[in-house]
Amino acid sequence: MKTFCENKLVGVKFLMGVLMVILIFFPLNIFSQNLLSEDFSSMSTGYITQTVSTSNNYQVVNDCTYETWEVTTSHDQECSYCTGNFAAIEWYGSSCTQDNVFITKQFSPSETTISISFDYLFNHYTADYFEVYLFNDTDGSQVGADLVYVTGDTDASYSGNINLTGNNSTSDNYTLRFHYYGNYDYGASFDNILVNQCGPTVEAGNDISLNLGDPI
Repeated sequence: MKTFCENKLVGVKFLMGVLMVILIFFPLNIFSQNLLSEDFSSMSTGYITQTVSTSNNYQVVNDCTYETWEVTTSHDQECSYCTGNFAAIEWYGSSCTQDNVFITKQFSPSETTISISFDYLFNHYTADYFEVYLFNDTDGSQVGADLVYVTGDTDASYSGNINLTGNNSTSDNYTLRFHYYGNYDYGASFDNILVNQCGPTVEAGNDISLNLGDPI
């Protein structure tokens, strides 16, 4: 699954050795720059580390030490678009509450608009939940509302743009956090995380002249 920043409209007119931008329209995605791409292909299968890191994925385990997020290639709680390696968690029969948070490596946007996408599944039994949110690591606070908050069976994809405003600036560091809270729930999984930043807008109708040298 891929996300793109909003397409911009530009036009091109060739005049000998001069390139002028006019009203011939086409999508321009060169203004989208990747900040984070995680399909878990570079991670070994097994339980995800609890060692805190800014450059690697890790998890915070609040309970159920042996029923935590893991990287796997096959799982009872596998989302429809999970392929190859993916992250998953499952209840194996203990009496504890699975209150575990997967945290991505940090990323630092230089633009104020970022696009986020991922695939996920939540399979519930009791009244618990799965949530995903953007977190400002510099300020130590969540950015806006949850991107995903589900309490019922869900197998879906998320894609959306986030505008960084207020205390959330381009000088801050950010992570995505996947929080599973389950007590006798079946489990959850996710894969294909993408975070891109959207560059400045190029409006249709603006003329740009580029000198390509002398005419042939």
